[in-house]
Amino acid sequence: MLQFIDRVPENLGTDVICGAHSLPGKYELETSMLTCAALYNWAGRTLGNCEDLAARVDELAPLEDEVKELRAQVEEFKPQAEAYADVKSKLADIELEAHARSAQVVKQAEEEAAGKRLEAQAMLDEIMQEYSHVGSTANTAITDVICKLTDLRASLSRLGELEQKLGGRSHE
Repeated sequence: MLQFIDRVPENLGTDVICGAHSLPGKYELETSMLTCAALYNWAGRTLGNCEDLAARVDELAPLEDEVKELRAQVEEFKPQAEAYADVKSKLADIELEAHARSAQVVKQAEEEAAGKRLEAQAMLDEIMQEYSHVGSTANTAITDVICKLTDLRASLSRLGELEQKLGGRSHE
C-alpha cells in the first residue's frame, strides 16, 4: 500500500517505510498488507461487520429527525439566549459601576473624615494652648494675690504692733 505525502510524519511506526520520492519535497509511505489486514480486523471488531454497520446506520435514521427537531429548537431559543446574555452583560456592567461608585464614595468619606480629624485636632490644640495660657495667667494672678495677701498680713501685723505701741503710750 502506497501513500504520497508532502512531509515526513513525526510518529512513524516501525512497520511503515518512508522514502524520498523522485519529486523534490515529496515523500512516499509504504506499508505491508499485514498492516492493512490489522486495520481491517480492528474496524471489524470496533464497528462490526458490514451487515451490523448497515443495521446501525438504519437505527440512526430516526435519530436524525430528532436531531433536526433539536436544532430547530436551538434556533428558536437562540434569540432568548442572546437576550439573556445581553441582560447578564448589562447587569455585570451595572454591578461593576456600582462597585466603582461605592469605592469612590468610601474614598471620599475617608478623605472627609481625615480632614475632620485634622480640624478637630487643630481645634483641640488651640483649646489646649488657650487653657495653658489661662492656667498660666491664673497661676500668675493667684501668685500675685498670695503675694499681696502676704504683704497685707505683714502690714496688718505691723499695724497691730503700732496700735499696741500707740495704745500703750497713751495709757502710760
